[in-house]
Amino acid sequence: MAEPPAGSWIDVSAPIDPKTAPVYPGNAPIKLEFMLNYDKGNTLALSSYSLGAHTGTHVDAPLQFHQGRHVSRPGSAAAFRGPCAGHRLLGRCES
Repeated sequence: MAEPPAGSWIDVSAPIDPKTAPVYPGNAPIKLEFMLNYDKGNTLALSSYSLGAHTGTHVDAPLQFHQGRHVSRPGSAAAFRGPCAGHRLLGRCES
């Protein structure tokens, strides 16, 4: 895997794909419907998305697991920038 250019953004968000995204037990399934699409010859794109609140990458974990907790609302994306390490994990870990 090539190193990204210095100063570039690396998006670590998990894609929302009904075929590959995990669904938390009890959460609503991901449904993406594309009624009209340019690739099908339509003159516009028309779609509908339905998903649960636990879907995808989000930063409100304290609200999800602890009653009465709150999430601070940062004024900018700067709160989410900084050094990080990425790891590719292969296989499945069993507990």
